[in-house]
Amino acid sequence: AQLKDPRSVDALLDALASARKAGPMGAGLELAVIEALGAIGDVRASEALVAVVEQADEWDKARLAATKALGVLGDRRAAAPLARTLKGRCDWNLKREILAALGALRDPRTIELLIDVITERKQRRPAYDADVEYCEKALDVDLAKTLSTLSGEAFGQDVARWAEWWQANRERILAENP
Repeated sequence: AQLKDPRSVDALLDALASARKAGPMGAGLELAVIEALGAIGDVRASEALVAVVEQADEWDKARLAATKALGVLGDRRAAAPLARTLKGRCDWNLKREILAALGALRDPRTIELLIDVITERKQRRPAYDADVEYCEKALDVDLAKTLSTLSGEAFGQDVARWAEWWQANRERILAENP
């Protein structure tokens, strides 16, 4: 992968499948393969990387590396699965990396899902631990930034304005981005 040779993608995808079957014993290999696939930057790896991100019981470092790689690959087919993963079980580091990848992928079809996420997050209770609350607030800021990147609007964390804007622009945006 240091040579970024696209001819190695098929062999790396096979190695990724083998590492995933090996479970915890293959974790180190899995991480190295994911990082190599991201460095090569070939979209043929997208489907396998999405599978790693979507696997809720997957090792968090692998999910994080796969998310970073997907952001680099630029394959917009990964945007919807990444956005759905935000609503699932994952830590805030992974959520922040997903938001960074979504910003890089620039797929406005994920706006509606992100508005759902920001709406749900506005209803959360503050964390009892100051460090955790700091992380949660940072995630909220990243979420608003990603929405701004995708929409060109700057409504921050104002859920009502996002919902109103989406209602007015949804059909046009989805028609322009099938």
